[in-house]
Amino acid sequence: MNRPPYFGYQRHSEENVVLITYRCRRVCSVRGADQVAALLRDLAEGDPQLVLARWSGLAPTAEHGHAA
Repeated sequence: MNRPPYFGYQRHSEENVVLITYRCRRVCSVRGADQVAALLRDLAEGDPQLVLARWSGLAPTAEHGHAA
């Protein structure tokens, strides 16, 4: 069963900024050419929802009762 896509992102290339959103609310911004490139590379290689959760710091952790 597919999960709904709660995470999203907007890329502002002229400023080297990516805004990460969760349920249409901004939760994080990634700044700098190197960091933006690393995030976009991770998005291309993995599950976008999990990648955005990890980059935003909202990924479930074992200490919150979730399996790692």
